[in-house]
Amino acid sequence: RMREALELQVLHMLRHAAVDKAAELAIAHQLSAALARTLLAQSKGLDALQAIEAYRHMLEAEFRTQDALKARVVQVIIHSAIGQAGKALQLLRECVAQAQPQGSIRLFVDEGAPMQTL
Repeated sequence: RMREALELQVLHMLRHAAVDKAAELAIAHQLSAALARTLLAQSKGLDALQAIEAYRHMLEAEFRTQDALKARVVQVIIHSAIGQAGKALQLLRECVAQAQPQGSIRLFVDEGAPMQTL
């Protein structure tokens, strides 16, 4: 899947502090979750939260449950980053419960250090 590869590329760029390039890629390819990540990297945590919540609601309305779960995991990271640890942990518990029947561990591992901290 091309979208997944682009999302991973944005993550890589963000981890190497290429925030502007990551934002350009996210915007050019309309990668909502990646855009939320870039907003967070630009210290626009509340904007990032609004963006990912809107994206998640759209995914849920389209019954794209696996993609919506991925968006919820991004929400966890954003809540944690903006100092809402309680909300992040609550949402993380919900995500784990939803992912458990499918054995979707990769979803959490790919988040790296922020998820490990939680």
